[in-house]
Amino acid sequence: MTGPDTKCYLIYDKINKDAAIIDVAGSIDSLFILIKKNKLNLKYFFFTHGHFDHVMGLLPLRNEFPNAQVCINQDDYIDMQVQLE
Repeated sequence: MTGPDTKCYLIYDKINKDAAIIDVAGSIDSLFILIKKNKLNLKYFFFTHGHFDHVMGLLPLRNEFPNAQVCINQDDYIDMQVQLE
């Protein structure tokens, strides 16, 4: 899945169904479908940095999966918060 120029990756263990998303970019509809279809337990959001095109899908997914941990460099965390306001 890609945003304008941003890659988004959904990775998961086929056995225990634990999953993570790297850079929540672009349309999240396809992510919801894949997560639900495969009955995944989304545990982590990983971000390479805090630019808008890398974090734009976080809020709707975070609402759906509130227990998933957000992992980002501390310096980029401030940028991400500004982008999501």
